[in-house]
Amino acid sequence: MKQGALAGINAEAMLRRLERRPLSGTGDLRGGRTPFERLNGILEIEDGVAKLTNFDVESPILKIALQGETSLARREFDLRGTASLMRVAQGTAPQVSFDLPFLISGNLDNPYLLPDPEALIRHSGATAPLLDAVRGRAAREAMRSVIETVTGLRSIGELPANPTFEPPPAIAPAPTPSAQPVQSR
Repeated sequence: MKQGALAGINAEAMLRRLERRPLSGTGDLRGGRTPFERLNGILEIEDGVAKLTNFDVESPILKIALQGETSLARREFDLRGTASLMRVAQGTAPQVSFDLPFLISGNLDNPYLLPDPEALIRHSGATAPLLDAVRGRAAREAMRSVIETVTGLRSIGELPANPTFEPPPAIAPAPTPSAQPVQSR
C-alpha cells in the first residue's frame, strides 16, 4: 500500500520525545496519526491466528518493522517490532537516529504498546552507566547465590582456608529386633 496513515498513534512524535528524554515515559499513546509512504507485509490466517511477517511501514523520517501473531478467537495481540526515527541530511541517505524495540500486547479493543525499557535506559546519558553496573552486580549476585546453594555457606568468610574433602560419617545400621520375648515382672 502506498500513501496512507496509521490512525490512532503518532509514532513520530512519540519517538522524538523519547529520543530527547528517554525516561520521560510514554504517556498516553493513543491519538494522532502516523503518515507513511509505503506499507508492506504478509498476513496469513490459519486456525484463528493471524500471523504477521515482514510488515514494514516507511516514511522519510520513520521506519517501523513489525511481526507476530494475533489470536482472533481470544482477540489478543502478541506483536513485537522496532520503530526507527530517521535523520535526513541534505544530499545524503537517511540514517537511523533512534531505534526503539517495542511490544504490542493485550486485547484487540484496548491494546497496549510497551517500549523496551532497556533500550530507553541505554539511550539515556544519565542512566546508561548504571545499566552496566547493575548487570555486573547481578552476575556477581547470581554466582554468589549458586555458590551458597551448592556449598551451604553464606559468605566467602565462611569458606575454609585449606578446603579438604572429608566423606560424611557412616550411618550405623538400624538395630534389628531381638528374637527373644520380652518378659514382664
